[in-house]
Amino acid sequence: MNTEKMKQEVAQTDAKIELLKLLSRKSESIDERLERIEQLTLLSAKDALTMDDAAAYTGLSKSYLYRLVCKKRIPYHKSAGGKQTYFAKKELCNWLLKHRVSSIEEA
Repeated sequence: MNTEKMKQEVAQTDAKIELLKLLSRKSESIDERLERIEQLTLLSAKDALTMDDAAAYTGLSKSYLYRLVCKKRIPYHKSAGGKQTYFAKKELCNWLLKHRVSSIEEA
Protein backbone atom coordinates (compact mmCIF):
# COMPACT_ATOMS: atom_id res chain seq x y z
CA MET A 1 0.00 0.00 0.00
CA ASN A 2 1.45 3.36 -0.94
CA THR A 3 1.70 6.35 1.39
CA GLU A 4 -0.92 8.40 -0.44
CA LYS A 5 -3.50 5.63 -0.23
CA MET A 6 -2.79 5.18 3.49
CA LYS A 7 -3.30 8.91 4.08
CA GLN A 8 -6.66 8.74 2.28
CA GLU A 9 -7.79 5.76 4.36
CA VAL A 10 -6.74 7.47 7.61
CA ALA A 11 -8.64 10.61 6.57
CA GLN A 12 -11.74 8.53 5.74
CA THR A 13 -11.49 6.71 9.06
CA ASP A 14 -11.18 10.01 10.93
CA ALA A 15 -14.24 11.34 9.12
CA LYS A 16 -16.20 8.19 10.03
CA ILE A 17 -15.16 8.52 13.67
CA GLU A 18 -16.33 12.16 13.76
CA LEU A 19 -19.64 11.16 12.19
CA LEU A 20 -20.12 8.43 14.79
CA LYS A 21 -19.38 10.91 17.59
CA LEU A 22 -21.94 13.33 16.15
CA LEU A 23 -24.58 10.60 15.83
CA SER A 24 -23.89 9.49 19.39
CA ARG A 25 -24.42 13.03 20.72
CA LYS A 26 -27.66 13.39 18.74
CA SER A 27 -28.87 10.04 20.07
CA GLU A 28 -28.21 11.17 23.65
CA SER A 29 -30.05 14.40 22.98
CA ILE A 30 -33.07 12.51 21.65
CA ASP A 31 -32.98 10.16 24.66
CA GLU A 32 -32.89 13.16 27.02
CA ARG A 33 -35.83 14.75 25.23
CA LEU A 34 -37.85 11.55 25.37
CA GLU A 35 -37.13 11.20 29.07
CA ARG A 36 -38.29 14.79 29.66
CA ILE A 37 -41.49 14.19 27.66
CA GLU A 38 -42.16 11.03 29.66
CA GLN A 39 -41.59 12.90 32.93
CA LEU A 40 -43.95 15.72 31.94
CA THR A 41 -46.58 13.23 30.80
CA LEU A 42 -46.47 11.50 34.17
CA LEU A 43 -46.64 14.86 35.96
CA SER A 44 -49.81 15.80 34.12
CA ALA A 45 -51.59 12.82 35.66
CA LYS A 46 -50.59 13.68 39.26
CA ASP A 47 -52.37 16.02 41.66
CA ALA A 48 -49.80 15.75 44.46
CA LEU A 49 -46.19 16.44 43.51
CA THR A 50 -42.99 15.42 45.27
CA MET A 51 -40.09 17.85 45.56
CA ASP A 52 -38.55 16.38 42.38
CA ASP A 53 -41.88 16.64 40.58
CA ALA A 54 -42.38 20.23 41.72
CA ALA A 55 -38.90 21.18 40.52
CA ALA A 56 -39.60 19.68 37.10
CA TYR A 57 -43.08 21.23 36.95
CA THR A 58 -41.99 24.77 37.91
CA GLY A 59 -38.50 24.82 36.47
CA LEU A 60 -37.19 25.94 39.87
CA SER A 61 -34.28 24.12 41.48
CA LYS A 62 -34.91 21.79 44.38
CA SER A 63 -32.64 23.86 46.62
CA TYR A 64 -34.68 26.98 45.87
CA LEU A 65 -37.92 25.12 46.58
CA TYR A 66 -36.46 23.90 49.90
CA ARG A 67 -35.62 27.50 50.82
CA LEU A 68 -39.16 28.63 49.96
CA VAL A 69 -40.59 25.80 52.07
CA CYS A 70 -38.34 26.61 55.04
CA LYS A 71 -39.42 30.26 54.89
CA LYS A 72 -43.06 29.22 54.35
CA ARG A 73 -43.18 31.31 51.17
CA ILE A 74 -44.84 28.58 49.09
CA PRO A 75 -47.87 26.38 49.85
CA TYR A 76 -46.87 22.80 50.69
CA HIS A 77 -47.96 19.72 52.61
CA LYS A 78 -46.01 17.30 54.81
CA SER A 79 -46.42 13.54 55.04
CA ALA A 80 -47.83 12.01 58.24
CA GLY A 81 -44.31 11.46 59.58
CA GLY A 82 -43.23 14.90 58.46
CA LYS A 83 -40.32 13.65 56.37
CA GLN A 84 -41.73 14.13 52.88
CA THR A 85 -42.80 17.44 51.38
CA TYR A 86 -45.60 17.47 48.83
CA PHE A 87 -47.18 20.16 46.71
CA ALA A 88 -50.74 20.29 45.40
CA LYS A 89 -50.35 20.96 41.70
CA LYS A 90 -53.28 23.38 41.65
CA GLU A 91 -51.88 25.35 44.62
CA LEU A 92 -48.46 25.40 43.02
CA CYS A 93 -49.88 26.72 39.76
CA ASN A 94 -51.84 29.43 41.61
CA TRP A 95 -48.67 30.39 43.51
CA LEU A 96 -46.69 30.64 40.26
CA LEU A 97 -49.33 32.92 38.72
CA LYS A 98 -49.88 35.00 41.86
CA HIS A 99 -47.84 38.08 40.91
CA ARG A 100 -49.45 39.14 37.68
CA VAL A 101 -48.09 42.16 35.87
CA SER A 102 -50.52 44.16 33.74
CA SER A 103 -49.68 44.85 30.13
CA ILE A 104 -49.41 48.39 28.76
CA GLU A 105 -52.83 48.04 27.09
CA GLU A 106 -54.47 47.12 30.41
CA ALA A 107 -52.97 50.05 32.32
